[in-house]
Amino acid sequence: MSSGIKIDFSAFKNIVGNYIGGGPVKDPAETAEKMQRLGMSPRQIELNRAWAVYRCETYGACKVDWDGGQVVGTMEAEAIASGAYIPPGFYDSGSLLPLRFRRPTAPYAMAKVIVDRFTSMLFGERRHPHIRCDDDMDTEDYLNALAESSRLWSTMILARTLGGAMGSVAVGFQFVDGKPVLEVHDPRWVTPVFKDRHSLELKSIEKVYQYPVEIRDPETGMWHEMPHWYRRVITEEKDILYKPIPVNEDRPYFEVEREIEHGLGFCPVVWIQNTPMIDSTDGDPDCHGAFEMIRTIDMLLAQANRGTIANADPTLVISTDAELPPDLSKGSNAPIKLPANSRAEYLELKGAGSRAATELADMFRRRVLEVCQCVLEDETATNKERTATEVERAYAAMMARADILREQYGERGIKPLLSMMLTAVRRLSEGRVDAEGRIVRGMIAVPPKVTRDPSGRVIERKQRTPGEGQFLHLSWPGYFEPTLADAKMAVDAAAMAVSAKLVDQVHAATMLSPFFRIEDVRLMLDRMQQSEHDAQAKLDAMAMGIGGPVVDEGLNGSQVKALQELVQAVNRGELDREAAIELVTISYPIARERAEGMFP
Repeated sequence: MSSGIKIDFSAFKNIVGNYIGGGPVKDPAETAEKMQRLGMSPRQIELNRAWAVYRCETYGACKVDWDGGQVVGTMEAEAIASGAYIPPGFYDSGSLLPLRFRRPTAPYAMAKVIVDRFTSMLFGERRHPHIRCDDDMDTEDYLNALAESSRLWSTMILARTLGGAMGSVAVGFQFVDGKPVLEVHDPRWVTPVFKDRHSLELKSIEKVYQYPVEIRDPETGMWHEMPHWYRRVITEEKDILYKPIPVNEDRPYFEVEREIEHGLGFCPVVWIQNTPMIDSTDGDPDCHGAFEMIRTIDMLLAQANRGTIANADPTLVISTDAELPPDLSKGSNAPIKLPANSRAEYLELKGAGSRAATELADMFRRRVLEVCQCVLEDETATNKERTATEVERAYAAMMARADILREQYGERGIKPLLSMMLTAVRRLSEGRVDAEGRIVRGMIAVPPKVTRDPSGRVIERKQRTPGEGQFLHLSWPGYFEPTLADAKMAVDAAAMAVSAKLVDQVHAATMLSPFFRIEDVRLMLDRMQQSEHDAQAKLDAMAMGIGGPVVDEGLNGSQVKALQELVQAVNRGELDREAAIELVTISYPIARERAEGMFP
């Protein structure tokens, strides 16, 4: 194992978010200069800009606020408010600066609304896909347990958020003390090397960024932030983590902190494009083509807010030729004495300009949603309950976009990720030879398989093992929950189809499964058949006199059926009565007196 490595960072030095050299940067020119000096690639700058729009931090580098004053931080604002004194230069510092370069008040965060809306459409409650493996039920069962143990769906929510905001994301896995752990890698700080650009299969990734570390000065006792480098390289054979080092030189020297030879033969990371893009590392974010309109919305709302606040206090207008004292008092408790033919009145706000600004902002908001194919609830809500078909028509554009996202994050993300995890689990279970020549097999922590009887009682618990299945597919549910009216119409249609012998019960139940949240149709049908068998067995037993206390003994349908067969065997002369009575008292919790009454 090498002790260190010298690399050239002249073309690749990263920073995290808006953190640049410690502390906020107030000068936009200084921001651009530092980003260029730290070597952020054009791709990283674009991704970072898109992430800032999602986080509503686009205006973090603006030096002038919307009123034309200098932007102050929270502590500075509290100092000014408590001291009741505004230092020189804090106002009128940007009176000539165009509005486009000022910081808007109360930005709308339109991009966050859109990205989170699509994320909930894909991986919200009861909307994530079901993992299927038709050629091996054991493999299907194991994969679902593996997804539960690794918290796959909550991980995909984070991955979809990053991918929707910036256009791409990387998701990897590792096993820590036998527990499967999924990792989401921020695409800003990851440099992928593709083995196959068409399928986006990775050969390796390099993850490098700066993060702040709080350090106390031993002399002054004051805390300050020192940026440190983080570096990690994942290849087809190794996972290498380097020691963090302070950012104090242009060509840092990295030493290996941990080097794990996983030996999988493939890079355990998948690269997901938010939308498919040919010959491009990243796809398009959800708000592609709408960033300028989103900024315009913030500017219009800020201008409407400024005009409303500035004119909310009525202005006194006095029309007179007389001289007025400089200390004229105003208000309801301060009457004003004026000469004849003079007039004093308050000029009230009409708000035409503010209303025009908000109306224009609403128009741009609708256009942003149209460009991004996003539909929000308040635009479709009505007092009348609508069927699922009516809802789907209203959300047609959004569902069309969501179908593309399902393809990207399902076929390009979840399926290859699960396939790689399944391959890794099988190799660990096969074992490997350690340095002493012993075969070592790994165990992966997944929930045990629990078998229950029809009443729900636990019969058996056993450790899950992966099967030999290879063909995985994802079964996505509907986007919206059906109403009771939809369920009733579906049940009526299914019943008519079964009665007309157009479909069998399996197909009818499969059609109804989304309405009643049935995940395993065949298991439900087996339970129904078993319940019918038990009920019929009890009826038959009662008809032959084997009822009452016997049925109440807690015997299941199979046991009652066996008793019925014993009675019939005695009646036919095939079995001796005394032998049958002995057999019943030994095999079942039935008293001899009751057993004698069963056989005439």
